[in-house]
Parts: sequence; structure tokens; C-alpha cells
Amino acid sequence: MELPNLAGPPIPPTNKVSTPTGDVVIENAFGGTFSDNIRGNQYQNRLVGNACNDGITGSGGVDSMFGSDGDDTIDAIDSLGDAVIDCGEDPDGQDVDTVYADQADSAVIINCERTSFAGGVNVTTCIGGPPIQLTANEKRTLDLHNQERAANGRPRLCVHPALTNAARSHSQEMLDLDYFAHNSFNGETFDARLIRFGYSYSKRGEILYRGSGTLASPESAFKWWMKSTEGHREILLNSDYLEVGIGVRTGTYQDHAGTNMYTVDFGVR
Repeated sequence: MELPNLAGPPIPPTNKVSTPTGDVVIENAFGGTFSDNIRGNQYQNRLVGNACNDGITGSGGVDSMFGSDGDDTIDAIDSLGDAVIDCGEDPDGQDVDTVYADQADSAVIINCERTSFAGGVNVTTCIGGPPIQLTANEKRTLDLHNQERAANGRPRLCVHPALTNAARSHSQEMLDLDYFAHNSFNGETFDARLIRFGYSYSKRGEILYRGSGTLASPESAFKWWMKSTEGHREILLNSDYLEVGIGVRTGTYQDHAGTNMYTVDFGVR
């Protein structure tokens, strides 16, 4: 049985300017196949796992966290000291670099996010530097956006790494926690999520889609957005937006295996 092609109401554009407050980046380390982003907040003591978030158990100051890959551990030297994060192996059996964080009294947010994919395509980013690798579905979604924008006299979108990480994280979380909404499962707003991933905007928007079977393709998602009467097309073709992040993740959603979850984040700084 196919999951109906659905998309929630888009987040309308806003000109509100937001900047991060309180959060400090401890370390941003990139492994061969995963990117482990660690962020701290001096006034919080919490541990949040993304992708490796199935459960946390602790005993005697050593905490083990077992995620979807089955080999994810966090060893805390003490409650205020070093933490070692190991995202284990990716689905292709490749080891992932361990990330070390040393920050007292900090929250640690772990994002075990793959940065290379079978059949992936490297694309240049808005900020220069190393290219970012998109999955085949993400690249196809980007191409469909830019083809339609060009046909309507709109500027092309370039890929921003922070928007990409935010979009991928949200798509994965919606699959992991079996929900569909612009806000995160814990109530974090879309704006706050972009800021947490390091994107300060002057205007932003977001569109979502989910589908399985023949409705899982980028073409199905794009067709739905373009025919939507809820503002998806208007956001997609908004000429103010210059940067984009696309996150497409595959998993089981409400007992529908093979569901593709799409998050597209637009922005301009």
C-alpha cells in the first residue's frame, strides 16, 4: 500500500532577523562518512541524539547510547568533563571518526549525519570551500527547483551547508519519531532549528513532503508542491530566496516502509 503524497502547510516568508543567543560551537568535525556536529550551551545540561537517539543509559559515569547503527557510544569521563562520541559504522561498513568534546557544564547535541552517499553528487556551495555531496534524490530535487525557477525568471538557488544539515536532520527526526510537522518533536520552532544549525537569516521559508512507493520520487514531491493551493508554489518560486538546503531521508513512517521524507529550507541572509 502506498502512502498518500502529503505535505503540510508551508512556513510563510518572514523578514524577522534572528541571531543565535547562548549557544557556542564546541567542535565541528567531519569524518569520512558522517559529520558529527557538537554544540554546547553553558546553561543547560542535557544530551540530545539525532539519528543515534534510540536510548541513553548510564552507570557509574559512563554513558552508552545505542542508535540506529547499533554501535554508538558516549563515554563521559565525568559529569563536567570530556565526552567521546562514536557514531560507529555507516551502512556500508565504513568506520566513522570519533569526535572529542571538552567543555564543562555543557549541553551536547550529537548529529551523526552521513556526508557521503552511494550515487551521491558533489555540488558547490554558497559559501565556497569544499563541495557538499547530495544524494541522488536531493540533487534531483535541487535541479527541479532551479529548472522551474529559471523558466519563471527567478534566480538560481545555491546550496548552503547549514540549511542542508537542518533539512536533513528534520527529515530524519520525522521518520525516527513518526510525526510530520514544521516544528521539531520537542516543540523547537523552524526558526530556532535554523539558528541552532548556524544559519542566521533575514528571510526564510520551508516546504515539506512525504510519500512512498510511486509517490516517493522527487518528481512526485515537486508536482505536489507546484499544484498546492497552500502557498508551496509561491515559496518555491519566491525570487527573494537565494540559498537552499534539501534533506531527503528514507525510512518507515506509520508502518509504510520505503517512505521518502522531504524537507526543503529556503533562506537569504
